[in-house]
Amino acid sequence: MEWLALIAQLILLGVFLLWEGYFKEKGKNLATKEDIKDITDKVESVKASYNESLERHKIELQKEFESHKYISILCQNIDRELINLIVKALSIHHEQKMDDVNDRELIASAYGISNFLSIYRERYGNNTILHDLGDIADKIKILSEIDGDENLPFINKNRYLVCLNNAAGMFLPKIK
Repeated sequence: MEWLALIAQLILLGVFLLWEGYFKEKGKNLATKEDIKDITDKVESVKASYNESLERHKIELQKEFESHKYISILCQNIDRELINLIVKALSIHHEQKMDDVNDRELIASAYGISNFLSIYRERYGNNTILHDLGDIADKIKILSEIDGDENLPFINKNRYLVCLNNAAGMFLPKIK
């Protein structure tokens, strides 16, 4: 019987060791699962932070793009207005009859161009072609205010027309 008790004790010891091993392994698995959960939580936190930062950056870039787009459209409109003034001045000259000595409309166009280029000096000030156009337009404006004459001296009229044509050529695409 001792023998039987010894076998029973051995069996119980074996079961105990198996259970102990089982619970140890279960504990390790549980610890591993908890570690994985902590790592996963940290990764998800970093992802969320990155995505939030990325969205803020996208919004800032979109605002910057819209600002540049607005400025670009504004500049195009200003250029279009200048082109219209130049074309109007050139059409006045082309519609003028050879024997017509009254340059009142051409002088008025010089006023418009002078005022426009004065207002947008910062935009066009470094452009030599438009600088020359502004100079002659200013000169015509000042001379007409001083003497009140409705006729332009040939040299001023000729220089004004050359500057108008140069400015128009600057905005028109080159013909190939």
